[in-house]
Amino acid sequence: MRFNLDGATYDGPDKTYYMKFDGGGLNALHITTSPNSAYGQVTNSTVDTGTFYVSDTGGRGYDDDIILMFATNSSDTDFTLAINSSGYQWTPTGDGSIPVVDPVDDYMAGALNDTFTNVNFTYGYQINKSSSVMVYPIFYGQNMSDTTNTFKFMFIDLNVGALGVNSSFEGNGMAKVDYTLSNFDGFCAFNAYAWCNQSNQDQGISWTNRVLDAGSSGYTVSL
Repeated sequence: MRFNLDGATYDGPDKTYYMKFDGGGLNALHITTSPNSAYGQVTNSTVDTGTFYVSDTGGRGYDDDIILMFATNSSDTDFTLAINSSGYQWTPTGDGSIPVVDPVDDYMAGALNDTFTNVNFTYGYQINKSSSVMVYPIFYGQNMSDTTNTFKFMFIDLNVGALGVNSSFEGNGMAKVDYTLSNFDGFCAFNAYAWCNQSNQDQGISWTNRVLDAGSSGYTVSL
């Protein structure tokens, strides 16, 4: 984890993030395949390697940290998921103000470069992801009436934040994710979550990408 603060704040376990979701919501955070398309799109890929970005278009103007959710209903246990993230790092402000970020020096290429396997799944099986809406889908187009189509998932700290769209920053200030799936057979979905040290929603995770109705964005892979 990049920030180990929520356990102490919310009397929870050490080295955890708190999914607050009593405010915030689904409008600010997006998954996009291009840093020039800040509001993102729904992507259904059929290849085992790719790149996408996590953007923030909300009025706050930043997220201190981006966490990736990887979910699958596949029974495959012999796969690997390699994640390489790049983006901006800064010291969170204590008053919720926009951080001062150097467009060159604060960019971290390869902020996370790690490989994950079946043993890294810590949640599930279930049909929904955590959000400000109860029983919210994991991916766009999901049949929520099919309660047998359950998913296991893991959360991956990308070690970078996301800034409001700004052309003076690398990748328009977005968090960049390069992924490679090996020996994977089946269907999986990526979602994004945002953590802030201080905001109108206080400390914790209060934002994820919309996957239902207009304005949806997300990234799935079928192999």
